[in-house]
Amino acid sequence: KFQRPVDKVNLSSLNKDSNLKRKLILWKFESDLKVVYEKFVTAIERLAGENIEKLGILSCRCALELLIARAEQEQKLLSLLINKLGHPNKTLATRICGYLLQLTRKQPLMRPIVVKEVERLIYRKNISCHTQLHAISFLSQMNLHGCDSTLASTLLNIYIGLFRMLVLNKKMDDKMLNVLLSATNRAFSFAKGFLYCEFSI
Repeated sequence: KFQRPVDKVNLSSLNKDSNLKRKLILWKFESDLKVVYEKFVTAIERLAGENIEKLGILSCRCALELLIARAEQEQKLLSLLINKLGHPNKTLATRICGYLLQLTRKQPLMRPIVVKEVERLIYRKNISCHTQLHAISFLSQMNLHGCDSTLASTLLNIYIGLFRMLVLNKKMDDKMLNVLLSATNRAFSFAKGFLYCEFSI
């Protein structure tokens, strides 16, 4: 999977240009390394899917460290972690919430991407209330700053949208209501002055 302009290289000058030769070797190494790394990430996904709590935690921890270190295979690794918020094992789901908080603290620029993926999970068809609760709990604890009015507005729209959906479907319970109210109150304090957010319920 070359991502370098190999087609623009003048191969006829390869024997005369040692720098070009080194460059091609490095490009080949980079390509091979990407393939190996992708296989490694696929193996982590497979291990994370096993019904063994300790193995699931270790696999997700590995995914977290890879995400913090570099953006390669970001989508796969992030999806792996976020999907685990819906794990029936409460211990694992809670641990994943902590991992995602670590990720957003160490890679704050990833917060909008993480929020978007969590939003997809929340509104996924046939998703459980248990999963939605863990997802909102995570979002409500994510670090926000004074300059995060746009992100806070996005969070508010997620909370209000979920509130409406749960009330409409008569699935709202006291625990979810308390978490949503707390999350909304926190996000609102950072979204003040953002004119395009819908606050009516």
